[in-house]
Amino acid sequence: WRVVGGLASDGIVVRVGEELKSARYSQRLEHGAVVEEHDVSRDGRRLKYELVKGSGPNVGWVSKVLWLSNGERLPLVAEIGAADADGAADGGG
Repeated sequence: WRVVGGLASDGIVVRVGEELKSARYSQRLEHGAVVEEHDVSRDGRRLKYELVKGSGPNVGWVSKVLWLSNGERLPLVAEIGAADADGAADGGG
């Protein structure tokens, strides 16, 4: 997965646990970071990850999307192929 959100806010919020009410880390997961999936919440909206590339907490839980007040979805992370994770497919189509 690659972090695609948080460009204007110094990254996306990372929490210690699966629940939205769990403690959050002081550091955010930077825009462009690459993470490996370790688990997904029961509702499929949250992702437990391990950091592969970039800066932020080494492990944690993030929301996959941010729901805006007008009902729109803003993606925070996006699935990528293995080639993208190591930069081999940069700029590819």
